[in-house]
Amino acid sequence: RRVHGAIINSMAPTLEKSFMEGNVNTIVVNQSKREAFNLNHGFKLLQRKLRTSWNVKANKDEITSDRLSGVRLFVSACPRDKFSKMEFDALKEYVEAGGALLVLM
Repeated sequence: RRVHGAIINSMAPTLEKSFMEGNVNTIVVNQSKREAFNLNHGFKLLQRKLRTSWNVKANKDEITSDRLSGVRLFVSACPRDKFSKMEFDALKEYVEAGGALLVLM
């Protein structure tokens, strides 16, 4: 099936529903793990350039499947704290459902 020019094969129903509703242009930059780079430090210029066609948000809370619903790209830039098993499982489910994950070390 084609949605906004992208081919979506097998996704979890909630993620597929989010893409169908037009939430495909959301990027979340994680700030819950004391990342070295965030939207105010390191990604400020990138955020300004992306704002024209992307919805760029910061996540300061625990990572859950609900928080990842409707997100096209999840970014964690040089995390300093460890991910919990529940957070890791949510990220794994998100990627398996078709989401994109960028972790910078």
